[in-house]
Amino acid sequence: MLSIIRKFQANKTVMHVCILLLLWVFFFWRFFADGPNRVVFPDGDFTQQFFMFRTIAFQQLVAGYMPLWTDCFFGGYPFHADPQAQIFYPPVLLNFGILRLLGYDSFPLLALT
Repeated sequence: MLSIIRKFQANKTVMHVCILLLLWVFFFWRFFADGPNRVVFPDGDFTQQFFMFRTIAFQQLVAGYMPLWTDCFFGGYPFHADPQAQIFYPPVLLNFGILRLLGYDSFPLLALT
């Protein structure tokens, strides 16, 4: 046990990363808890619009189109210009790519949890 502590003391970067990870888990513990202490995003306008935007973007990307425009809103809508659509945000593109590699043809609701 003492040798493990000495290894952590010798490598300060690993120790600092472990401390940050523990602080992160301590801060977000309610997202990982079971039962009545669990925190989830409430159902409402924000989550429903977010899921709808993700579904539209994912369906267009699967079809081979860049989701720059959608005709679902009004008479047409510049979808890429909406900041909540987050079309060019790198983690969103990575999420779309991973889901497509896993074989999804539509955006699953469980991907938001």
